[in-house]
Amino acid sequence: MKELYKPGFLLLMRKYFALLFSLALLAPSVHAAQDPSPSGNQAEKQMIRERLRALREERFQKMPYLDRSFVRSQIRKSDIENKNAFISSGKKTLKDLVERASQVYTKARASKERIGLEKRRILVALRNLFPDASFEFSNKLGKLSEQPFTSTYYSLSFKQPLFHGGSLWNTFLQKKFDLEAAKKDYESVMRDLVKEVSVAYFDYNRASLAAQDQARALQEMKKFQEMSDQKHKEGLISEIENLNVRSLYGQMQYDYETAKQELELAKLELQKYLNLEIEDEIDVDPLYQTEALLEKEAAEEPDKAAPNSQDVDLPAQPFVGVGDLKSLIDMSYQNRPELQMDAAKLSSARLEEKIRFGELMPRADISLDFGKTAEQYLSVTPHPGFRRNFKLGLEVKWNLGGSTASYNLNNQDSAPSVSQFDQQNGSHTHNNVFKVAAFDGLKAFVDIKDAEVARLDRVVELEKKEK
Repeated sequence: MKELYKPGFLLLMRKYFALLFSLALLAPSVHAAQDPSPSGNQAEKQMIRERLRALREERFQKMPYLDRSFVRSQIRKSDIENKNAFISSGKKTLKDLVERASQVYTKARASKERIGLEKRRILVALRNLFPDASFEFSNKLGKLSEQPFTSTYYSLSFKQPLFHGGSLWNTFLQKKFDLEAAKKDYESVMRDLVKEVSVAYFDYNRASLAAQDQARALQEMKKFQEMSDQKHKEGLISEIENLNVRSLYGQMQYDYETAKQELELAKLELQKYLNLEIEDEIDVDPLYQTEALLEKEAAEEPDKAAPNSQDVDLPAQPFVGVGDLKSLIDMSYQNRPELQMDAAKLSSARLEEKIRFGELMPRADISLDFGKTAEQYLSVTPHPGFRRNFKLGLEVKWNLGGSTASYNLNNQDSAPSVSQFDQQNGSHTHNNVFKVAAFDGLKAFVDIKDAEVARLDRVVELEKKEK
């Protein structure tokens, strides 16, 4: 124990604790230096919020008649974040541009959402083929003739369409054709989008390479123009020769400015499909590198003789005759989404015509209700027993020349109720109702003619696409 109190040991302990204390003080600063992300994230989030607010205000000023909630739903924070991520993702290939365009192009998004809509409509049409079912429960306390009573009631109800002139089944088939048309429409929109984005991508690459070549040529020509000025100053060339060089240099300057304008126009066309602002820069991966091609050509043997065109074996080109043309036309009929979309729409229009004709056919529905009721005065018993309820019904409607005739058949057994004269026994009724409404169904004839005209319009559209 005495060794612990030696001066050397105490000095060593002081240095040890001093070192620990200094490390404890430096730990927060070291941690802050190693993890600067929180402050950076806050600054980025603040910048995104300010940009979002500015875009919304700009939209409000340009189109003040739009609803503010609609503008907020169209310009969202996630859109700005996705755009920033896309811009900062390095060089973009054609595949990256097409993927971005398919996400932000409004027509493509609307066409894709239409597919989901048609799927839901198919579910609704399929559901209408099956019976409707419902459950009802009721519990009440009240007074009748100044006497309190209690009532508990529950029932199950079913309703099944027996015959609707084929309208329900034709509606289900129609929605399937509508789904097929929506899919083909989306395929057509995506094909057009891929084509337009590809054209904009190639134009931008061509304009960019042309501007670079013009800038490089102008830089080289500047040296010759300076040499010409120097030679003319020393009297080595005439003024006409110097003016010719200056004219050529001026023409190259004009070509360079024209190339820059074409590059900006191509950039605007590409930004239109990518939902980018004018000030947003886009780094596109070029189709090929001119320097690499020149180096490859220079690396080849300079004395290598060019092959004679007569010695080159060219691949035999197939002759496109009438038969081949016919096969190409047949392939076009089978694979073009525009034709398939209009064909599906025509089938849907034909089914719509059948649905409208079905409104002139008789319609029959059968219904079934059964349950139990417990109802009695509290002075008689506070806990009445349950008695059976039952109802079987048949409903028939028929549009006869614009006038609707209906027939209802109900066979009903009711449990005892305090509102009945004979409160101890239930009731049984057999009801037949026949009703005619004069000329209340004339709209069915208008709908039939409307469906016929819509079918002919679809035929016209299909013939246009075919031509």
